[in-house]
Amino acid sequence: MTSEKRRIFLVLNPVSGVHSPDMVWRRFKQRCEEAGHEVNVYRTTGDENLKSIVQSAAAQGYDLFVAAGGDGTVSAVADGLYGTRIPLAILPVGTWNALARNLEIPLLIDPAIRLITGEHRELEIDGMLINGRLYLLNAGAGLSAETMEKTERRQKRMFGWLAYIWNIVLQFFGLQLHSFSINVDGTPLRVRASEVMIMNSNLTAIKEISNRLELRPDDGKLELCVVRARSLPGFLLMVWNILVRKPYRNPRFEVYAVTRSAVVRTRRPVRTQADGDILGYTPLEVQVVPKAARLIVPLEGQFGLLPALEKISSRVLETIPHVVETPRDLVDQFGKIIHPKKGRHD
Repeated sequence: MTSEKRRIFLVLNPVSGVHSPDMVWRRFKQRCEEAGHEVNVYRTTGDENLKSIVQSAAAQGYDLFVAAGGDGTVSAVADGLYGTRIPLAILPVGTWNALARNLEIPLLIDPAIRLITGEHRELEIDGMLINGRLYLLNAGAGLSAETMEKTERRQKRMFGWLAYIWNIVLQFFGLQLHSFSINVDGTPLRVRASEVMIMNSNLTAIKEISNRLELRPDDGKLELCVVRARSLPGFLLMVWNILVRKPYRNPRFEVYAVTRSAVVRTRRPVRTQADGDILGYTPLEVQVVPKAARLIVPLEGQFGLLPALEKISSRVLETIPHVVETPRDLVDQFGKIIHPKKGRHD
């Protein structure tokens, strides 16, 4: 989009992240009016039927929707647009903004607004239907849901994404493995794990993990990941092994492609979440929806050094040959990076 004039509908979550909602709306409105766009805003309360509000605005002729909030706000607006071809833009003012990070959308407010009102491209990404509701990022049972449940809004307002890190560390104390019965596209599986997550995009937003797991939001499939780590050192070793080797060599981790549907059941109820919103408890039933949402994303290489930095990190990781099994192995691998052996002719 360049000079095309649009009718823009902004859905603003006033309690998301750490930004002032009045400041977000003021700066967005000013930029849109300068570019000649018509703009309206709806501030969420948490008690409304947001899907109906978005559908009503679409019926009134708004042709671009903007979700200002975190991943939950983005997927809620996408749910209201599901079945249309109306594009959705992200103004990432939430706590972590995993989907925006995966799509390389700027995390600062002004660059994100310039992307929406200026040059960009549209990308059709897949989604997942859960209980008739569309989600875009991931759905999980176990550790992720417990972390989301324990992370209070007050903590997120005060500490931002560090609140998630603190609470996930706390969850590892006394963490238990659950017995899962899983069905992936009709194939049954039985596993013991601390987390089963069905992903369309990478929750950590670390690009190299997405590459290793072949995670793409627009490839027509999801990935079901089984996490067996039950301690913080074990979890860190799992992540390290994903980074330095293919995930199929990782004893604490398994991944399965989901092209149609996945069902996750447990003997005892296990808490579930999707895109950061608590759903309830298992069972968790997910249906793959190809090309579920049309998102505004940057042009290739639009935002500077990020692609180059990703290439450098990828090359560094490719030089590390071994899978690590213990914390001592991990220390040894870091030592080889920091203090490489010199060649005999050096």
